[in-house]
Formats: sequence, structure tokens, C-alpha cells
Amino acid sequence: MKLGEISWLADENVQFPVIEFLRKEGWKVASVKEMGWTAETDLVILKYATENSLGIITQDVDFGELIYKQKEKFHAIMRFWPGHYLSNLIIDHLKPTIVSEFDVVLPFMITINISHASAGIGIRTRQF
Repeated sequence: MKLGEISWLADENVQFPVIEFLRKEGWKVASVKEMGWTAETDLVILKYATENSLGIITQDVDFGELIYKQKEKFHAIMRFWPGHYLSNLIIDHLKPTIVSEFDVVLPFMITINISHASAGIGIRTRQF
């Protein structure tokens, strides 16, 4: 399965230009902000996403804590690391990810390392 074949839910810390970029690339991306979920916990968002077969796009380490330490079920997680970079820098790092047609197996977590120097992609897959 390719990343763009997954339906995604963007966490509230994902800026709208990133969501808009992905949508222009043909990705199905819903937004917790657009759903009015600005005060929901990460656990509520994770459970909703899992029940609806949605991947989560986030800049938050808490989703990793939920799946690795608390063993919560999940569909897919795409995390920008470290978080809170400007949307144009995130988009620049997403472009090679989208262009590279690598396959993923559900469930999985992909970490996109953000830096001013280069883009690195680390993929972690969790099997149940």
C-alpha cells in the first residue's frame, strides 16, 4: 500500500498549508480542527482514527507513546520530527516522501525527520 492510498486525519498541530498540499497531491486528509476537535485528547483522536481506518498526521510524540508504551491499536501514523517547524519546510520534506513510491504495511509509523539541511525518512512498522 502507498502512503497516498491511505485516508488521513491531521492532528491540530499540523498547519493548514500542509493539509492543503497533501490534498492537492490527491491525498484524502481530514482535519481535527475542521471537525471542531481542538480540545480532544490524543487517545480520543487515536481511537477515532483507528475505528475509521484513518492514519494520523502529527508533530506530536504522544501518539508514539500511546502505541509503543500503552500498546494502543492504530492504523498508521505519520510524524514530523522534531515538531513545530514552518509549513513550507515540512512540505519540502514531504515532497520526496510522496514522490518515492515505497510500500507500507499496516499498521505502521513513519517519521519524517525535519531539518534545514536535509530530509531523512525513518519507517517503523509495528506488527500485531
